[in-house]
This record gives sequence, structure tokens and C-alpha cells, in this order.
Amino acid sequence: MLNIIKRYLILIIMFAKNSLAAQLEYRVNFILGMAVEAGFLVVKLTYVILIYKTGVNINGMSPDYMLVFIGTYTIMTGIYMSFYTNFWNLTNYIREGTLDLYLTKPVSGLFLVTFRYIDFATPIPAVTAGFIMLGIGWNRCGFDFNILNIGIFIGCLAIGTVLTYSIFLMPRLLGFWTMSTGGIAQISDSVWDFNNMPMKIYNKIIQDIGCYIFPVFLITNVPGLIVGGHISKTLLIWYFMAPVIMFNLCAIMWKMGIRRYSSASS
Repeated sequence: MLNIIKRYLILIIMFAKNSLAAQLEYRVNFILGMAVEAGFLVVKLTYVILIYKTGVNINGMSPDYMLVFIGTYTIMTGIYMSFYTNFWNLTNYIREGTLDLYLTKPVSGLFLVTFRYIDFATPIPAVTAGFIMLGIGWNRCGFDFNILNIGIFIGCLAIGTVLTYSIFLMPRLLGFWTMSTGGIAQISDSVWDFNNMPMKIYNKIIQDIGCYIFPVFLITNVPGLIVGGHISKTLLIWYFMAPVIMFNLCAIMWKMGIRRYSSASS
């Protein structure tokens, strides 16, 4: 198992190097991509400015505490966008039959399809701004800045990445059954923006749906709740179960889809 993990980590590093080299060949496009993302971040910062100007407290959460959630959301957005292009291309691979090229390789086809291209232009500004907001909120909330809390938060980012990958890949896998997945994918992408603010601002029904049915709230809310010591045991247990369940659902959908897949030759 360790050898397999090492093998795939080496492949991801190779993909990242190749992708970065390819993007830097067109440096103007790379810089423009970063500039566009920086523009989006400025718009998002209006939420932060509004929160601090009004000084609003929502369900006991201060503006500083909410900044921790917004910073986490921004970091996870950058991570998500690093492999988002692969999700977008999946339907084209299925429709055009080019998926054949990935299925014949001596590694997981799902892995190749979803990590072959890694974007850097969008994640760099998002992750940088996210950590800045997180650091400011963390410090103003008085959270302990120690190895334990840092380790917990990094672990939460890893869990959130697995959840993000699994939850938002499933709508794309529907391309094996229908060629028109754009509407479904756009709806699922729109759901991502619900994480722009802490889930506590929503009513309990929406919170339960976002935690236990379509667990998108777990991605960006739980890290702040754990560090702040405001998470229930039930939610914490589900937080560790959800990535395993969602990832396995993705694997099952992929295997079922491959059985239905008609290659270019057929």
C-alpha cells in the first residue's frame, strides 16, 4: 500500500511539474489568470468588509471567527480549482472516445483523468489570500498557535480535499449515462458558493442537508469548528466517515460507467 501511495504521489508531482512548465510557456496568460482570480478575491473581500463594518454576531460567532471560515473557504477554493479543469474535460473524453488513451495506461484511469492537468494560476492567489485571512482571524480569536492545532487544521484540509474531489466529481461521472451534464454540474458548482459564509447563518434544515445529505458544509466549516472547540461528537464522527463513503461512491460510479463506456473503436 505504501508503495502504491508513493507511486501515485510521484505521478502527481510529475503532472504538477509538466503542467507548470506548460503554463509558464504562455506567461501572459498565466499572469492574466492570476489577475482575474485576484479580481474575484477583491469582490469576495467585500463580504469581510461588510461583516466588520456591521460588527454582526451570528449564533455567537464574531466577525473574527467568521473570518476563519471565510479564509478556509478561500483556501479550499484554490485547491479545488487546481484540478477543476480535469472534471470539466471528463465529459468531452467520454463523448469523443479519447478516454481510451487513459484506460490503456498501467495506472488507475480515474486517477489519470482527474489529475492529469493541474492549474496554478488560480490557486496561487486564492490559497495565499486564504491563509492571510485565516491567520488574521485565528490570531484575533485567540486560538492557540501550536503544533497540535496546526496539525489538526492541515489534516482537515486533506479531508476537505478528498470530500471536494468526491462530491463534485460525481455529477461529472453522470456523463457515462448522459451527454448533457452541464446543468447538473453547474448546480453542483453553485452549491460550492454556499460555503462562502459559515453554515450557522442558515436554518437547521439547510445545515442538516449540507452536512449529512450533500456534505459540502463539512469541507470548510468543520476545521474552524474543531479549532474553536464548537463541534458536536456526532458531526465529528460523520466528518471522518463522509470522505470514505463519498470516495467509494465515486469509485463505484466510475466502475459502473466504464462498463457502459463505448470507446472510439466501438
